[in-house]
Parts: sequence; C-alpha cells; structure tokens
Amino acid sequence: MLNRERSRKGEAGSGNLVGNRMKARLTIKQIAKLANVSDSTVSRVLNNQPDVNEDTRQRVLAIVKELNYRPDPIARSLVTGQSQTLAFLTEDIRNPFFAEVARGLEDAASKYGYQVIYCSTDSESGKEKMYIEMLLAYRIAGIVFTSFSGNKEVIQEIIKCKIPYVFVNRFYNEIPGDCVLIDNYQGGYMATRHLIKLGHRRIVHLGRSGVSCTSLDRKRGYEQALREAGIEYNENLVKEIKGGLKYNSGYEITKAILQEEEFTAIFAVNDLIALGAWMACLEEGRRVPEDIAIVGFDNIDFTSFPTIGLTTIDQPKYEMGRQCMEILIDRLRGDVYGEKYNKKIVYTPELVIRKSCGYYLKGYSL
Repeated sequence: MLNRERSRKGEAGSGNLVGNRMKARLTIKQIAKLANVSDSTVSRVLNNQPDVNEDTRQRVLAIVKELNYRPDPIARSLVTGQSQTLAFLTEDIRNPFFAEVARGLEDAASKYGYQVIYCSTDSESGKEKMYIEMLLAYRIAGIVFTSFSGNKEVIQEIIKCKIPYVFVNRFYNEIPGDCVLIDNYQGGYMATRHLIKLGHRRIVHLGRSGVSCTSLDRKRGYEQALREAGIEYNENLVKEIKGGLKYNSGYEITKAILQEEEFTAIFAVNDLIALGAWMACLEEGRRVPEDIAIVGFDNIDFTSFPTIGLTTIDQPKYEMGRQCMEILIDRLRGDVYGEKYNKKIVYTPELVIRKSCGYYLKGYSL
C-alpha cells in the first residue's frame, strides 16, 4: 500500500526522494512530504507525543522504518535544547588511567541512556577551548574533566549554559565544581614513606609543573614524609615535567638527572613516568631495584605483569568514572548548580607493593 501511494505521487517528486535516499541523509521535511503531513507532525511522532492521529502515526512510522531513518542527535539537541551525550575531556585517552575512568563512566552512562564522546586535549589550552566551544554548541548534556587548564573564563561559559560538569582527580579552590578524586597528598606520603622505610634517603621525585592540584598534593606528601624522617628537602632531586605525563617524559628527564645527581630511589607522579624512568635507568646500567628503587602512582593494568612488577599507589579508576556519572545524573535531574554543588568525593589510596621497590631485598616477602 505504501509503495502504491508513493507511486501515485511520483509526479510530485516523491519518487526522487526515495530513489536518492542513499545519496543524502533523510530529513524530517522529506518524511513529511512522503507521508503528506506537516514537519511538526513528523516531529511529534518521532518524539512519541500523544496528540497525533493513530493512522497518521502509523503511516509516518512505516516510512521511517522502510527508509531506515535515524534522527540526527546533534540537530535534535539544537531544536530541543537537550542531549543524551556526555563529553569526557582528557589529556590523552591512550593513557590507561584515563581509559579505565572512561570505561566506568561509559558503563554507568549507558544504564541511564546516555552515550559518551571523548576529546583528547594533549594538555594544549587552545585545543581544550576549541573542544569546549564545540561541545557547548552541540548542547552537550554534561562534561567530565580529567584534564583542565584552569581557565576560569571557560568554566563561566559552561555555567552560563547550565551544563553540569565534574572534575576527576583535581580541584581548584578558585573554580567551582564537583570533583571525584583520591587523597593525592596521602598517596604521595605513603609512596615516599615506604621508600624511606626501605632505607632510602636520596629520593628523586618526578612531578609536574603547573596548577594541577593532583601533582602538587603528591609532591606535598613527598615533602611531609621527608620532614618526618628528618631528611632535608633537596630541590635538585625534584624535577617537574612540562606538558603531558607520558612514558617518554619520564625516560628523558631520568636520563638527564642520572648524569647530574646521585640517588637511590624514584617516586614518580604516575606509572607511565615511572616506567619511562625504569627504562632510562636500565640503559644507563642501573639495576632496578638493586641500584635504584622505583614507585609509581595509579596502578594501571600492566604494572602487575610479572615481567614488570611496579610498586605503585592504587586508585579505584573504574569506580571514580562510575561515580562521575552518578553526580551528573543528580545534576541533570535536579538543580544543576544547587546547594550541593561543589560536592567532593575522596577515595583512600592504597600502596601496592611489587618488586620494583626492592622490598624483597630487605628480607621481606611480597
């Protein structure tokens, strides 16, 4: 019946629409023309609104099904002002830490009918700004930041658009916002104290420059552990990495410090930096852990492999991502910037002891 009706209307041009449907994306206007109804009627049918004649509804749905129409989510969000898409803004999605946080967010989001898109900024403020402008234009439902430059103007634009957002493992005293993080100060303290207990006194800290509270708090924990042990802080043993915290960064900075200073241990701000440092030590003829002990931070998956065995500070990465979604849902279902805004959920770090710290060299068993 549908085909016969369409053939009778061939002179009006509907046949061209059907014949060319694979050449261009089908629109609501084209569906309306085929069904001989208004654009607004098609829109009401697609949005399952009640005020549509049942015969008309079925006719529109039959065309939609036959032509395999899929609504454009971006176009729909521009019309309705609503979106079922969240954004995960990160430094580099290839980093296993961010990937596991993202998986926790994505699994939780799917249960609520949301999908997630990923934006890697490479720690570039210009790229970050570009992504955020795009997301605001698309009426994104919410944003999860695992990387942020600290630009207050960007945050003000997000607030102005009434879009909820959550920071992962970072917060800014001068910038409002919910955050999900680990106690980074305690993690830095635990890692350094563990090395001190193993007899190390010249401990290098490979951190990060900039405004990131994550790195600053881990460094503060490092400093506190030194103070408690009566070890004088040595700025020559503290190196700050500019840009991304990647394997190559750890490798290069460790290569340099091995030529400059004598030390017996390294506490790295994350596992990728720790693994890069490990490779640099090996290339310079330093054995790990016999000559230099190494402790990382994050407990990314492959650090537990027997051939690696990196001692590290564990973070509940998947759970942190899942918790971000719960916060966003609370915001989306209620007052986006209500009384409970600036919620902070803090997880307790855990020291995971493996062979890279030399624990077994002191007579302990792992």
